[in-house]
Amino acid sequence: MGACDHCLQQAPAYRSSCSPYVYQGSVRDAILQWKRGGHDGAIHWLLHAAAPAIQGTIHAEDLLLPIPMPLSRMRQSGLHHTADCCRWLAKEYNCDWQWRLLRRKGRQAL
Repeated sequence: MGACDHCLQQAPAYRSSCSPYVYQGSVRDAILQWKRGGHDGAIHWLLHAAAPAIQGTIHAEDLLLPIPMPLSRMRQSGLHHTADCCRWLAKEYNCDWQWRLLRRKGRQAL
């Protein structure tokens, strides 16, 4: 799936994105255990192990923004996983994060 028409005509403002892992195998298992069972120990380890790949991409003047999730899913799990990641990374790299800046559009909006 590609970008929507609006994004193709007027690209969103952001500097970059970083994916230090491929979503498969042990990484996928750790993420699913966190999302389904709330077990975040492996996620903290993955974030720590990704530090060499992340270092230099997050700066003190950056603002980390989590992708909004449907309210129904957040109510079901009691967690906002991308917000948690942003909070942890912002603390580690001494930058800001804001979980309410982006809004979901559509039926499953927050």
